Amino acid sequence: MAQTTALPQHVTALLSHLTSRPGVQSTFILSRKDGSIIQCTGLLSSPSGTSTPNTAPTNSPSDTSNQLPPTPDSTAYAAGATASSTAPTSTPSSQAQTLAAQVFAFVSSASELSMSLSRPAAAGDAQGSNGEANGVSAGSREDAEGEASEKEDDDEVKLLRLRTKKHEIVVVPDRKYLLCVVHDATHSAGGSGGAGIRSSSASSSLYCVYISDRVLSVHVHIWRGMEPSAIGSSISSTLPLFVSTEPSTSVSTSFSLVYILRVYTYKMSFDLAAARSRFPALNQEQVFLDNAVLDTVIQSITDYLSGCNVQLGATYKTSKASTAAYDEGYAAAARFINAKSEEICLGASTTQLLHNLSTAVKFQPGDEVIVSKLNHEANSAPWVRIAERLGLQVKFWSARDPVNAVCDPDDLKPLLSEKTRLVACPHTSNLLGSIVDIKAIAQLVHQFPRALLCVDGVALAPHRQVDVKDLDVDFYAFSWYKVYGPHIAQLYASARVHDQIDSLGHFFKATDTLDLKLNLASANYELTQSIPRVVEYFGSDVAGAWEAIAAHEEKLQGILLDFLNSHERITVYGETSASRELRVPVISFTVRGAKSQGVVEQVEKRSPFGFRSGHMYSLRLVKDIMGLEDPDDGVVRISMLHYNTEEEILRLVQVLKEVVDSV
Repeated sequence: MAQTTALPQHVTALLSHLTSRPGVQSTFILSRKDGSIIQCTGLLSSPSGTSTPNTAPTNSPSDTSNQLPPTPDSTAYAAGATASSTAPTSTPSSQAQTLAAQVFAFVSSASELSMSLSRPAAAGDAQGSNGEANGVSAGSREDAEGEASEKEDDDEVKLLRLRTKKHEIVVVPDRKYLLCVVHDATHSAGGSGGAGIRSSSASSSLYCVYISDRVLSVHVHIWRGMEPSAIGSSISSTLPLFVSTEPSTSVSTSFSLVYILRVYTYKMSFDLAAARSRFPALNQEQVFLDNAVLDTVIQSITDYLSGCNVQLGATYKTSKASTAAYDEGYAAAARFINAKSEEICLGASTTQLLHNLSTAVKFQPGDEVIVSKLNHEANSAPWVRIAERLGLQVKFWSARDPVNAVCDPDDLKPLLSEKTRLVACPHTSNLLGSIVDIKAIAQLVHQFPRALLCVDGVALAPHRQVDVKDLDVDFYAFSWYKVYGPHIAQLYASARVHDQIDSLGHFFKATDTLDLKLNLASANYELTQSIPRVVEYFGSDVAGAWEAIAAHEEKLQGILLDFLNSHERITVYGETSASRELRVPVISFTVRGAKSQGVVEQVEKRSPFGFRSGHMYSLRLVKDIMGLEDPDDGVVRISMLHYNTEEEILRLVQVLKEVVDSV
């Protein structure tokens, strides 16, 4: 059971002050000596059951680092609960005990670090500037014991804050206690002061640690005269306690007259095992070869609807918070594809956004539109419809190989002319998975001054990093639900073509952004504000994360394609190579003599694998190019993502072999 030690009045008063802000969810008080839980209230406590005092771990730093979850949001609790220092103390939950152990280890390490920082570096300590991380010297450790009484009077560590986008833990060390408060960060005002606490300007003090999904940055406030090399050595040796990789060599240092601010950013490698734990749907028996959503996205939407679901643009506090969250959603969505916020528009679906765009693009009599037959209908129907309404000519861009159809620039060239107004094609066919060379197509299209290029990136966006500026496209659309997020879509239009787009809005509305031009109403509030949670998922080394995803998915598609290509009754459509340069893991096939839906149903009877059959809204491709006898039955399509494992695909191959041999 938690201890029932009577708390001194000053501790109770301080705890009351810490819990004065809105959004407090839980509190717990730990023994400064051994990390045992003395008091626990709110959502971290459990109403029944027994537990023992929590003793801090004695693991080495490398062991302790493994105790930290992939994201601090894994310690999230339901919004809206409150706690106070006067609330009845309940039995600490196992979650509270785990968190207490981590906090105690964290504070112990921070205390050691702060003592090292508080004294000038000796000449021999300058080796820290050479990249060596010797940490706190033996002499420092000996001095620490001699300075115990000094620490009692004026603790170096004044305040520790661990903060995610959703939650914040404030830790205030006392002589005998550690006071910890868990906040809903959406209620926090921010700033280094935490719950009204300011770091002391005397001596050095570690005052803030900020942790997001894959980024850990440390801000150290140092009195003038501290030697940066000594600081670097101490931080480098202490902070790997909380991360699994070495710090990056990219260190930003800012000097001023009174302080030095050093920010260390850990570029953590993309951990596929940890990534899998971020998708709650994967906890069930179903094996998803279709789609799943991130945990933080789900929590973000829940939190928003619970406390922030109001109209945007008003001056009262909640509306301001809601508007800020919505705006950040737009900013994150733009960053994801290297665009500006004013160049994107969010909406219900890619289909809806492209229909809006087709209505708004300025056409002239005699204009021609070129539509790829490899398109999902979302990028075909809008242009065919507007051409029929305005009397424009539609040219269909087909393919010569019915089995491995591609958007070949050589097939596009004879279709282009001075009359070409727009070319619509996919970045990757949602049926075939083959990657289209969009940069080459953009270069070809833009040889004609009035020609615009509209690309459907829905099938590629979950698998590769998208840079619309590098691609040099005019329009680019994709759906966030394919990229582990909510059911909302995004359209990009380069700023250079905004003057070629009419506004669909009311006559009195501004027209200086794509959103104002094309959206007849604001995008869904709760879904928009959840987009930053998806973007954060890739961490600080975004390119590295995408590289890890592509490498893993290459292995997955290699396993499946090896089997499919080897079976005499199976025809694989699209690129048969598993090369990541040529395809993404969206793989379609047919079985000679069997219905595609029949194959899917037999797999479902034998296993928990979930995928589908049909034409997947690429009817022109299935009917006109592939020439399948039953276009509605179409193909069997298996869509893998990085959260799938090699073991899953090996099991899938076994099931497919059994099914194909039996149908």
